[in-house]
Amino acid sequence: MTGSAIGTTVFMAVVLIGGLLFCFSHMGKGGGAWED
Repeated sequence: MTGSAIGTTVFMAVVLIGGLLFCFSHMGKGGGAWED
């Protein structure tokens, strides 16, 4: 794999994991956080 391919893969993985953690942290606050 080229350096750019590795960088893109890492970037996408970080975005996916970050998005999931963000969603779970907000859902864990009772659900009312969605209406901020």
